[in-house]
Amino acid sequence: MTSRLFIALEIPIENVRHLVSNLRAFFTSEDNFRIEKPEKMHITLKFLGDTDNKMIPYLQNVINEIGHDVFSFESSFSHFGFFGHPNNPRILWIGMKNEEKIKTVAKKLEKKLEVQGFEAEKRPFNAHLTISRLRGTENNEKIKLINNLELPAENFMLRKVSLFSSELSQRGSIYSKIHEIELKQE
Repeated sequence: MTSRLFIALEIPIENVRHLVSNLRAFFTSEDNFRIEKPEKMHITLKFLGDTDNKMIPYLQNVINEIGHDVFSFESSFSHFGFFGHPNNPRILWIGMKNEEKIKTVAKKLEKKLEVQGFEAEKRPFNAHLTISRLRGTENNEKIKLINNLELPAENFMLRKVSLFSSELSQRGSIYSKIHEIELKQE
């Protein structure tokens, strides 16, 4: 049996809720813009895809090793960006400050996973938080103004690395946490 898995850094929920509140105030119902639920927002370190469930204990051990090797660290939201063609973006995301530290965690994870045959990501790592999966029915003029929206300025600590399963459904993906570890405290 397999599960669709990914490993992520979790952002404190109160910071994500503040961000989502700002976004909901910016977009009106006429904009036809759907924002991801705060509980689903995270920084994906590694998407594993369909993975044999027999690998889950190994993945839990890898996450535990990361937790014992890496200190928790500060970050904040930095800027908006899009994936996809500029005239037809597919994903709206927010970049993170202290991205080099996040990249370091992702690289450590990648090296540990390659030992067990998980393929290395070919694209450059981009530490981000997915805000919306665009369907093409949104108000494009409003989306172009997104960079005018002021992001919450508060810093927060990134303290947890977690293994999630992602089940696809007609209403979107459903995430279930399988395992988490707290990063070391200084």
